[in-house]
Amino acid sequence: MKSSLLKIAIVWIALLPAVGRAGSFQVIPIRLFVGARATSTALTVTNLGDDKTTVQLQARAWTQDAEGRDVYAPTKDLLFFPKMFTMQKEQEMIVRISYQGDPSRDRERTYRLFVEELPMSDTAGNTVQMPLRLGIPVFMKASGESERGAIEKIETVAGILQVKVKNTGNRHLMVKNIQATGIDSTGAPVFDENASGWYVLPGASRVFSLNLPEEHCRKAIAAKITLTTDGVRLQSDSVLNPGQCAGLKANAQ
Repeated sequence: MKSSLLKIAIVWIALLPAVGRAGSFQVIPIRLFVGARATSTALTVTNLGDDKTTVQLQARAWTQDAEGRDVYAPTKDLLFFPKMFTMQKEQEMIVRISYQGDPSRDRERTYRLFVEELPMSDTAGNTVQMPLRLGIPVFMKASGESERGAIEKIETVAGILQVKVKNTGNRHLMVKNIQATGIDSTGAPVFDENASGWYVLPGASRVFSLNLPEEHCRKAIAAKITLTTDGVRLQSDSVLNPGQCAGLKANAQ
Protein backbone atom coordinates (compact mmCIF):
# COMPACT_ATOMS: atom_id res chain seq x y z
CA MET A 1 0.00 0.00 0.00
CA LYS A 2 2.79 2.41 0.98
CA SER A 3 4.65 1.59 -2.24
CA SER A 4 1.57 2.42 -4.35
CA LEU A 5 1.03 5.73 -2.55
CA LEU A 6 4.69 6.64 -3.06
CA LYS A 7 4.45 5.95 -6.81
CA ILE A 8 1.29 8.10 -7.06
CA ALA A 9 3.02 10.94 -5.19
CA ILE A 10 6.05 10.79 -7.49
CA VAL A 11 3.87 10.89 -10.61
CA TRP A 12 1.82 13.81 -9.19
CA ILE A 13 4.95 15.84 -8.39
CA ALA A 14 6.39 15.13 -11.84
CA LEU A 15 3.26 16.60 -13.45
CA LEU A 16 3.59 19.88 -11.55
CA PRO A 17 5.20 22.83 -13.38
CA ALA A 18 8.75 23.53 -12.28
CA VAL A 19 8.73 26.63 -10.08
CA GLY A 20 11.49 29.15 -10.73
CA ARG A 21 12.83 31.75 -8.35
CA ALA A 22 10.72 34.74 -7.42
CA GLY A 23 10.90 37.74 -9.69
CA SER A 24 13.24 40.51 -8.67
CA PHE A 25 12.93 44.21 -9.41
CA GLN A 26 13.74 47.38 -7.55
CA VAL A 27 11.67 50.54 -7.22
CA ILE A 28 13.21 53.89 -6.24
CA PRO A 29 12.03 55.77 -4.26
CA ILE A 30 9.88 53.61 -1.99
CA ARG A 31 7.69 56.61 -1.10
CA LEU A 32 6.69 59.47 -3.39
CA PHE A 33 6.06 63.02 -2.17
CA VAL A 34 4.63 65.72 -4.41
CA GLY A 35 4.85 69.30 -3.15
CA ALA A 36 1.74 71.43 -2.63
CA ARG A 37 2.53 73.48 -5.76
CA ALA A 38 3.79 70.56 -7.85
CA THR A 39 1.73 68.17 -9.95
CA SER A 40 4.20 65.53 -11.11
CA THR A 41 6.87 63.12 -9.96
CA ALA A 42 8.65 59.97 -11.17
CA LEU A 43 9.97 56.63 -10.01
CA THR A 44 12.56 54.27 -11.42
CA VAL A 45 11.96 50.54 -11.84
CA THR A 46 15.03 48.33 -12.37
CA ASN A 47 15.11 44.66 -13.36
CA LEU A 48 17.53 42.94 -10.96
CA GLY A 49 16.76 39.44 -12.22
CA ASP A 50 18.61 37.32 -14.75
CA ASP A 51 15.71 37.23 -17.22
CA LYS A 52 13.43 39.77 -18.81
CA THR A 53 10.35 40.73 -16.87
CA THR A 54 7.05 42.44 -17.64
CA VAL A 55 5.63 44.92 -15.15
CA GLN A 56 2.26 46.63 -14.96
CA LEU A 57 1.13 49.53 -12.77
CA GLN A 58 -2.20 50.43 -11.16
CA ALA A 59 -3.14 53.49 -9.10
CA ARG A 60 -5.55 53.37 -6.17
CA ALA A 61 -6.92 56.03 -3.86
CA TRP A 62 -5.83 55.17 -0.31
CA THR A 63 -7.99 55.86 2.75
CA GLN A 64 -8.57 54.21 6.13
CA ASP A 65 -11.87 53.11 7.65
CA ALA A 66 -13.19 53.63 11.19
CA GLU A 67 -11.03 50.73 12.42
CA GLY A 68 -7.87 52.09 10.80
CA ARG A 69 -7.81 49.43 8.08
CA ASP A 70 -6.41 50.43 4.70
CA VAL A 71 -9.03 50.87 1.97
CA TYR A 72 -8.19 51.10 -1.73
CA ALA A 73 -10.46 52.33 -4.49
CA PRO A 74 -10.06 53.00 -8.24
CA THR A 75 -9.01 56.56 -9.03
CA LYS A 76 -8.41 58.81 -12.00
CA ASP A 77 -6.47 61.35 -9.96
CA LEU A 78 -3.10 59.87 -10.94
CA LEU A 79 -1.94 59.55 -14.52
CA PHE A 80 1.20 57.56 -15.20
CA PHE A 81 3.18 56.35 -18.19
CA PRO A 82 4.09 53.73 -19.18
CA LYS A 83 1.41 51.55 -17.59
CA MET A 84 2.98 48.28 -18.72
CA PHE A 85 6.47 47.51 -19.99
CA THR A 86 9.02 44.72 -20.42
CA MET A 87 12.58 45.09 -19.14
CA GLN A 88 15.62 43.08 -20.05
CA LYS A 89 18.22 42.11 -17.44
CA GLU A 90 19.58 45.18 -15.59
CA GLN A 91 17.39 47.49 -17.64
CA GLU A 92 15.60 50.36 -15.89
CA MET A 93 12.46 52.25 -16.74
CA ILE A 94 11.40 55.70 -15.55
CA VAL A 95 7.66 56.02 -14.85
CA ARG A 96 6.24 59.55 -15.01
CA ILE A 97 3.36 60.29 -12.67
CA SER A 98 1.12 63.37 -12.74
CA TYR A 99 -1.69 64.50 -10.46
CA GLN A 100 -5.03 65.37 -12.08
CA GLY A 101 -7.22 65.50 -8.99
CA ASP A 102 -8.74 68.29 -6.93
CA PRO A 103 -6.22 71.18 -6.82
CA SER A 104 -7.38 72.12 -3.31
CA ARG A 105 -4.71 70.94 -0.88
CA ASP A 106 -6.12 71.72 2.56
CA ARG A 107 -5.37 68.09 3.46
CA GLU A 108 -2.77 65.67 2.15
CA ARG A 109 -4.17 63.30 -0.47
CA THR A 110 -2.92 59.73 -0.35
CA TYR A 111 -2.63 57.04 -3.00
CA ARG A 112 -0.86 53.77 -3.71
CA LEU A 113 0.84 52.96 -6.98
CA PHE A 114 0.96 49.18 -7.27
CA VAL A 115 3.90 47.88 -9.29
CA GLU A 116 3.27 44.25 -10.21
CA GLU A 117 5.39 41.74 -12.08
CA LEU A 118 3.39 39.54 -14.44
CA PRO A 119 3.92 35.74 -14.27
CA MET A 120 6.10 34.42 -17.08
CA SER A 121 6.76 30.92 -18.38
CA ASP A 122 9.13 29.45 -20.95
CA THR A 123 8.06 28.29 -24.40
CA ALA A 124 7.33 24.79 -23.09
CA GLY A 125 5.09 26.27 -20.42
CA ASN A 126 6.79 24.38 -17.58
CA THR A 127 8.72 27.10 -15.74
CA VAL A 128 6.65 29.56 -13.75
CA GLN A 129 8.04 32.81 -12.37
CA MET A 130 6.62 33.85 -9.02
CA PRO A 131 5.38 37.44 -9.41
CA LEU A 132 6.36 40.31 -7.12
CA ARG A 133 3.97 43.13 -6.18
CA LEU A 134 4.84 46.37 -4.42
CA GLY A 135 2.54 49.16 -3.25
CA ILE A 136 4.32 52.53 -3.38
CA PRO A 137 2.72 55.25 -1.21
CA VAL A 138 2.10 58.51 -3.07
CA PHE A 139 1.55 61.60 -0.92
CA MET A 140 0.20 64.80 -2.47
CA LYS A 141 1.27 67.36 0.11
CA ALA A 142 -1.13 69.85 1.66
CA SER A 143 -0.61 73.59 1.80
CA GLY A 144 0.66 74.50 5.25
CA GLU A 145 1.36 70.97 6.42
CA SER A 146 0.75 70.12 10.06
CA GLU A 147 1.88 66.80 11.54
CA ARG A 148 -0.07 66.23 14.75
CA GLY A 149 -1.46 63.27 16.63
CA ALA A 150 -2.88 62.12 19.92
CA ILE A 151 -2.95 58.90 21.94
CA GLU A 152 -6.70 58.56 22.44
CA LYS A 153 -6.94 55.39 24.50
CA ILE A 154 -4.77 52.82 26.28
CA GLU A 155 -6.28 49.60 27.57
CA THR A 156 -5.52 45.94 28.17
CA VAL A 157 -7.79 43.44 26.43
CA ALA A 158 -7.23 39.71 26.92
CA GLY A 159 -3.55 40.21 27.72
CA ILE A 160 -2.93 42.58 24.82
CA LEU A 161 -2.06 46.23 25.41
CA GLN A 162 -3.95 48.29 22.86
CA VAL A 163 -2.91 51.84 22.01
CA LYS A 164 -5.32 53.91 19.93
CA VAL A 165 -3.69 56.73 17.97
CA LYS A 166 -5.56 59.49 16.14
CA ASN A 167 -4.08 61.67 13.41
CA THR A 168 -5.23 65.21 14.18
CA GLY A 169 -3.10 66.91 11.54
CA ASN A 170 -3.49 67.32 7.78
CA ARG A 171 -0.69 64.95 6.73
CA HIS A 172 0.02 61.29 7.42
CA LEU A 173 1.73 59.95 10.51
CA MET A 174 4.27 57.19 9.94
CA VAL A 175 4.46 55.45 13.32
CA LYS A 176 7.98 54.08 13.62
CA ASN A 177 7.87 52.67 17.15
CA ILE A 178 5.53 52.23 20.10
CA GLN A 179 7.22 51.74 23.46
CA ALA A 180 5.18 50.64 26.48
CA THR A 181 6.61 50.64 30.00
CA GLY A 182 4.53 49.12 32.79
CA ILE A 183 5.03 49.96 36.48
CA ASP A 184 3.83 48.22 39.62
CA SER A 185 2.37 49.69 42.82
CA THR A 186 5.85 50.65 44.06
CA GLY A 187 6.68 52.51 40.85
CA ALA A 188 9.14 49.87 39.69
CA PRO A 189 9.10 48.86 35.99
CA VAL A 190 7.69 45.39 35.33
CA PHE A 191 7.73 45.33 31.52
CA ASP A 192 9.22 47.27 28.64
CA GLU A 193 7.75 46.29 25.28
CA ASN A 194 8.24 47.70 21.79
CA ALA A 195 6.32 47.32 18.55
CA SER A 196 6.65 48.73 15.06
CA GLY A 197 3.82 50.83 13.67
CA TRP A 198 2.17 51.77 10.40
CA TYR A 199 0.64 54.73 8.64
CA VAL A 200 -2.20 56.70 10.21
CA LEU A 201 -3.77 58.91 7.54
CA PRO A 202 -5.21 62.39 8.24
CA GLY A 203 -8.41 62.21 10.29
CA ALA A 204 -8.06 58.46 10.88
CA SER A 205 -7.46 56.46 14.05
CA ARG A 206 -5.60 53.18 14.37
CA VAL A 207 -5.08 50.70 17.21
CA PHE A 208 -1.61 49.25 17.74
CA SER A 209 -1.26 46.10 19.84
CA LEU A 210 1.53 44.85 22.10
CA ASN A 211 1.46 41.34 23.57
CA LEU A 212 2.30 41.27 27.28
CA PRO A 213 3.51 38.30 29.33
CA GLU A 214 0.61 37.55 31.68
CA GLU A 215 2.73 37.51 34.83
CA HIS A 216 4.11 40.99 34.02
CA CYS A 217 0.75 42.34 32.93
CA ARG A 218 -0.89 41.34 36.22
CA LYS A 219 1.74 43.21 38.23
CA ALA A 220 1.39 46.45 36.28
CA ILE A 221 -1.04 49.05 37.55
CA ALA A 222 -0.13 51.69 34.97
CA ALA A 223 1.65 52.07 31.65
CA LYS A 224 3.61 54.84 30.01
CA ILE A 225 3.39 54.96 26.22
CA THR A 226 5.91 56.70 23.98
CA LEU A 227 5.14 56.79 20.28
CA THR A 228 7.54 58.14 17.65
CA THR A 229 6.78 59.12 14.06
CA ASP A 230 8.74 60.81 11.29
CA GLY A 231 8.18 64.21 12.88
CA VAL A 232 6.44 64.05 16.26
CA ARG A 233 6.76 62.25 19.58
CA LEU A 234 3.64 61.40 21.56
CA GLN A 235 3.48 60.35 25.20
CA SER A 236 0.66 59.30 27.49
CA ASP A 237 0.13 57.50 30.80
CA SER A 238 -2.80 55.29 31.71
CA VAL A 239 -4.05 53.19 34.63
CA LEU A 240 -4.31 49.49 33.73
CA ASN A 241 -6.82 46.86 34.79
CA PRO A 242 -4.97 43.67 35.82
CA GLY A 243 -8.25 41.77 35.47
CA GLN A 244 -7.92 42.08 31.70
CA CYS A 245 -4.54 40.35 31.56
CA ALA A 246 -5.76 36.79 31.08
CA GLY A 247 -5.38 35.40 27.57
CA LEU A 248 -8.26 34.62 25.25
CA LYS A 249 -8.06 30.90 26.02
CA ALA A 250 -8.32 31.49 29.76
CA ASN A 251 -11.28 33.85 29.29
CA ALA A 252 -13.12 31.30 27.18
CA GLN A 253 -13.03 28.65 29.91
